[in-house]
Amino acid sequence: MEPSLNQKKKCSLFSRFDLDYIHLYPWPLLWKTSLLWFSFFCLGLSDSMRGPTLMDLKDLINEDVSAVSSTFALRAFGGLVGCFISGSMLDSISPSSRYIFIAVAYFVLSFCTLYLPYSPNLLVMQIVSVIFGLFNGSFHTATNPLLLRIWKGRNSSPYMYAMHFFFGAGALLSPIV
Repeated sequence: MEPSLNQKKKCSLFSRFDLDYIHLYPWPLLWKTSLLWFSFFCLGLSDSMRGPTLMDLKDLINEDVSAVSSTFALRAFGGLVGCFISGSMLDSISPSSRYIFIAVAYFVLSFCTLYLPYSPNLLVMQIVSVIFGLFNGSFHTATNPLLLRIWKGRNSSPYMYAMHFFFGAGALLSPIV
């Protein structure tokens, strides 16, 4: 006696991933989410680059380590202020303008990361660190609700965890690279 079609389907190794499941998955949402994941990976790379390069930055501007390490505190302060400012500002702009806000924040973060080694003195390096912190906090404040809005009505927690995992993966790989 031959097993029925339902019994064959239950015995299949890939029965959970049948074609209906693949076609019903929201692939465009995953595409938008993967762009956020990539941006967080790159942000993790640039955010953790200062620690391993602290001695080189010290040599570039001929200052001692304690003076150059003040950039870490200033970056954190800028991040705190950036979270508060962008949080109140994002409430007043349209959802489509938030994408432009994120793009501008990411552009400024990239510029600050590239300009930091070319800072001529400690004051400029500290100013660049504060600006980096402001836009880093703004970027985080804008992207977390964006991910929740992308997956509105669905379980967004695995995607949120993955987004912050990619930040950590970039931060882990930065000293190695």
